Formats: sequence, structure tokens, C-alpha cells
Amino acid sequence: MRSILGRKGTTLLLTGVLAAAILGCGGDDDESGSTDLTGFAPSDSVVFAEGAIKPEGDLKDSLDSILERFPNGDQAGDRLIDEFDSSVKEDGSDVTYEDDIEPWLGETAGFYVTGFKSGRDGSTDVTDGAFIAETTDEDQTMDKIREFAEEDDERLTEQEYEGISYDLSEDESGEPTAAGAFDGVLVAGTEQGFKDAVDAAAGESLSTESTYTDFRDEYGDELMGSLYVDGKAILDAIPATPGFSAQLRSQLERTYGQYLEEPVLGALTMTEDEAAVEVSAAATEAVGGAGDPSPLLDAGFADSWAAAAIPDIGRSFGAGFNQAAGSLPQGQIDQVNTQLERQLGFSLDDISDIGDAAFFAAGESITELQVGGVFEVPDAGARNRLLGAIRTAVRRSGAKIEPLSAEGADNGFTIRTPDLPVPINVASSGERVVIGVGPSATALLSGDGGLTGSSNFQAATEALGEGTALNLLVEFAPIVALVESTGQDDADFAEARPYLDAMDFVAAGTRESGGRALSRFVVRFSD
Repeated sequence: MRSILGRKGTTLLLTGVLAAAILGCGGDDDESGSTDLTGFAPSDSVVFAEGAIKPEGDLKDSLDSILERFPNGDQAGDRLIDEFDSSVKEDGSDVTYEDDIEPWLGETAGFYVTGFKSGRDGSTDVTDGAFIAETTDEDQTMDKIREFAEEDDERLTEQEYEGISYDLSEDESGEPTAAGAFDGVLVAGTEQGFKDAVDAAAGESLSTESTYTDFRDEYGDELMGSLYVDGKAILDAIPATPGFSAQLRSQLERTYGQYLEEPVLGALTMTEDEAAVEVSAAATEAVGGAGDPSPLLDAGFADSWAAAAIPDIGRSFGAGFNQAAGSLPQGQIDQVNTQLERQLGFSLDDISDIGDAAFFAAGESITELQVGGVFEVPDAGARNRLLGAIRTAVRRSGAKIEPLSAEGADNGFTIRTPDLPVPINVASSGERVVIGVGPSATALLSGDGGLTGSSNFQAATEALGEGTALNLLVEFAPIVALVESTGQDDADFAEARPYLDAMDFVAAGTRESGGRALSRFVVRFSD
């Protein structure tokens, strides 16, 4: 993005804004008067991102509450300001965040992109776009922008577009940067990018994209930032070159076609004890059951500190493989299948027969550790071939195979290797295949481990929100206890521990709403 960020003055500005974003430096106002930056982004933007860089009121309180949980978190802002000022000084500038940026910088900032170009080497660069920042003083903002440009010996000319004045700066590269302040915002970018912002503010802008604005509005005062990406428009905006051929474009469309049908949206939210990221994309057949937790989660250990469920893993693999292999000759695909069947007695078609999969870990000491996974394989033939393939692969690795003795198992075997003090058991029961360390397999075979009834599972489900099926749960306190039980915690762990102690759990899940799939990732912080 040299045309937008290539100048020292603009780089100083953007770095200062980044510092503010990470700092979360805000005032003490209870009410937010921030500007909706979507009103300055052209309706044909292919990428748009915006966020609160100086949050106010409840949002600032939430950020402060989270930072205070970490070592010296309440001093993060001061340290980052010092680093910013020091780095700028090393470049020979007298600019400081406190004197030159903070006084006029508003609450929100963002950027948009409307055009790309591709090089012969396959690289992609932005041709049109702009950075937008809310400003509390337009005149002071432009005075500072001019100071930055003059300090870098850039040639400045004053221009006007649709009654809005702006400065065009040009350095030794000859690539101009346009910057102007109007309607409470600073816009800095390519000249066309600046003009696009002026047109958007006076007419049709991204604020008319109801799918995006409705998505943002759902989060209210908890919204820290949002993202809009039009994947199809990005591909259309990149011209064909030897580095980005029509064949490559076609392959990308086949591989990621389901994500190109509609824009991908993202949101970052914060409360006093949680931070969450939510991504909204076009729903596909693979997420048709989103919102319903995998029944395999019932098999999980009640005290699991890690659990993951992958719905229809075989179908997802099959769809992804077919898309990726779309450009391959059928003969090569048949050859892969033949080799798999010859070596393991298992084929790519058999993988597609695998349904849900789930993985679990529990125990706060080595002696209590339980690790295992459950696979749903309804087809008896595919189930037997899967067991046979695992057995063949294990034998070829040099590990020892022994008969399995496990209550409730229809079929299976035990794997012993000198690298592990306990055996690995592989078993099938009904339509399920289980792999577990030691007695874990037997516990998972019962299918009634109690995880979904545990308080931890319920807390994670509540954090994800109503109708969201949990796909991932990781708790931190049991992990810390497990490491401590080994007696081998080192300096690296001692340094990381305060950060682990600050977090309660992370959880992820998916739901379907209005024909779109919404994936949510939540971090819950400890009290």
C-alpha cells in the first residue's frame, strides 16, 4: 500500500493512531459522540475496517478492566506511548503522540480499499483507498499533517474537489498522497481514494449496505471494531497478469466459492470480563445444522479442560478436497485413491463416510490425564476399513499391537510404544470409533461422560450466546495445574503463568441466522 502509507508524514500519523488503538486512550465521557465512518466509505469498497481507537464510557471501562488483569496492564498505554515517541525520535523527528496527535484525534478510525493491482510476480498492491480518522479539530489536524509533510521535504499543493479543499503531497517517488479534513474526519490516501470519500459522504456509501450495518447494530455499545470484506469484488478488482492468471482466479473461486457469494463481516466486542470476535459469512450446506451441538460432546469427560467438536468432518474434507482438486486430472486423483487402498486399505471415499468428530483432554496431573477422540462412522464397512488402516499404519511405524480388553467394545486393539508410559486404545462400539490414552477409550465408549452437564460447559455455552453450538472449549486453570504437577515448570512457564491466570477460558461456536453462518470466539477473563 505504498500509495497510501509510503510517506513519512502519513506513516507517523498512522503509527500514532495505531498506538491510540492499542492503548485504548479515552476520556471520561459517559456518552459516545463518535462519527459513523461507514458514511465516508464508498459503496463499492471491497475492504473496510473501523474501530474505536480512543474508546469512551462503558467501552473504555471494559478495556481497562481487561488490561488490569495482566501484569502491568494498567501501564500498557504509557509504555506504548514511550515506544512510539522513541521510535519517531530515532527517525530524526520531534513529533510526540501527546503534543502532535492526541490533541486532535477522535474516537474512531478506519480504512477502505476500492482497487488493486497485481504485479508480474503475483504480488498485489492497493491502487485506490484511504485512511479515515475522526478528528476533534479539523484545522489543527491539517496543520499537523502539513508539518509532517514539510518535515519530510514533500512538495505540497492545495487542491479542491466538490467544494472540499485538500492537500496533495508528493515525495521523491512521485506518488502523491491526498489529505483533507471535512465533516469531522481526516481522510488520507490516494487522490482518487480521497475523492471517493467526498462522494460517499455526499451520496451513496457503505452505510447503505444493510447487511453490514444491521450486523454492526446488533452489538450496540459493546462494539470495539468491525470488518467488511467482499471477496468476489476483490477477485474482480485484481486485473489479470502472468502472476494472477485466469486459471488461478478460477481455482480460487472453486476453492473459496462459498465465501464469495456474500461479503464476510466481522466484529470485535468487549465487556468488563469478556472479549469476543464474531464472523458472519454466507451459509453453506456444511453449516446447515449450525446451532445444534454435536451429540458426541456428551461422551466428553465431565472435567475436560479441552474439548473440540467438528461436525461432519468427512463431508467437510470431501468438499474441500473436491474444490482444491478441481484443477487436477482425474487420473491423478484415482492414483491417490489406489495408493491409499493398496497401502492402508482405506480410500478418500471412506473419509467422506466419517460424520462428527470430537476430542477431549482432562486431568490436572499426569496420573489423572485423560486424552481421547470419538469419530462417528455410520457405515460398517467404512468403520472396519478405518480400524484396519490405523492398525496397518501402526504396525509399519514399529509400534506393538496387542488385543484390546475394554468393556463395551465391539472391535479394537491396543497400541504400545516405548515413547509412552501408557497404551493407546482403539475401539469401536456401534457407529462410533474411539481412540484414547489408557482408560480414556473405555470412558468415551460409554458415551455418557457428563461434559455437557458440567458447569464449565454451561458457562461457555452461555458466553457464546443462545443458539450457538459449542465447537471448542479450553480452560486455563487446569492446564496450569497440570504443568505444575510435572515439577518441570521453567522460566518460560513462570513468565507466561500470570497471563494464563488472567484468563478463565476460551470458547468457539457456530450458529445460523438469516441464511448466514456466524462463528463466535470468546475469551472469558478470570475474576
